[in-house]
Amino acid sequence: MTDTLPTGRAFSPQEISRLFIWYDAIPYENPELALRLLVPNGWRVDAATAETPDLTVTTMKPLVLLAEPDGSAYLQVQAVRLEYDLSAEHWLRFYMIQAGYRPRAIRELSPVFADSLCDFSISDVAFTGRLAARVVDDRLFMIFGFAPAERYEALAESFGVAVASFKPARPPSRPGVEPWVTLSAGTLPFSCPPHWNAIPARAPQGIAGIDLTLTVGDALTGWMRVKTVSRDLPTDMELQVQTTLDALARDGLKVSRLIANTGVGLEGTPFTGGFLQVFEAHTSADLPQEIWLAVLEDKDRYVVVFLVTPDRVDHFQVWARNRRAFGIVLGSLGR
Repeated sequence: MTDTLPTGRAFSPQEISRLFIWYDAIPYENPELALRLLVPNGWRVDAATAETPDLTVTTMKPLVLLAEPDGSAYLQVQAVRLEYDLSAEHWLRFYMIQAGYRPRAIRELSPVFADSLCDFSISDVAFTGRLAARVVDDRLFMIFGFAPAERYEALAESFGVAVASFKPARPPSRPGVEPWVTLSAGTLPFSCPPHWNAIPARAPQGIAGIDLTLTVGDALTGWMRVKTVSRDLPTDMELQVQTTLDALARDGLKVSRLIANTGVGLEGTPFTGGFLQVFEAHTSADLPQEIWLAVLEDKDRYVVVFLVTPDRVDHFQVWARNRRAFGIVLGSLGR
């Protein structure tokens, strides 16, 4: 297979018409679950049942189940309600961890759409599945096509067509699970999920900042800071990194090593340069953490945004929630 996650672009319009049909459904007569997608012609529709027509935040609800005529391959759509903003890619990873699936490839098309290929077993039979997630407001739809491992390649493009063609009938009405709040560091506006507590940070002349903390139960689970620094001060972008890490060290956070160093997308923003660095770190009690640190610049100021979060290995769900919030803040700066 040359493309691990084919989308069916190899099919001509004539082949699409001959090999597939549009399947429209309003599961449980609930309009917010209405959907359509292209499915292989001749596949049978099996009943998808649940106790109530509404989505919950605890259980995946089956919406559509289609089966190959011989019953060995399946295509299903399920949905769940999200409690808070989470990227589709991170949700897929968490779902596979919980289900015991083995990811082979994951592709993030956007924070609200991700696609993957995974292996798993049912009663000692090896299966391969195409697993995609699309977030629409506070609904997450999962499109899952799977077949016995030895047959998967023959169906890979058919599953890709289903994933690529999937559309919820009710389009998104807002950018996140809940309406984001608008905050500012000095004169720099940005958006943030609503459950983060904002506290203005003390800062000397020429510096403005705001701290954001997330508490779940009685535990502090995430900390972000957004800070602007005037270019009139004697500093540069690299010095902002060291200054930030030194301040975190005084708060008891010890950096272990740099694990990522990338650029930051600047299109559509007021910034002229920027980069993102990720560090492994530990608290004074030796608890593993990660630091996500972005530094941006425009003609008047430097902007520093950092996230301190429990690490992804031992606390993936917490890490994923914090990472999405960091992405929302960083992506909305100055907009």
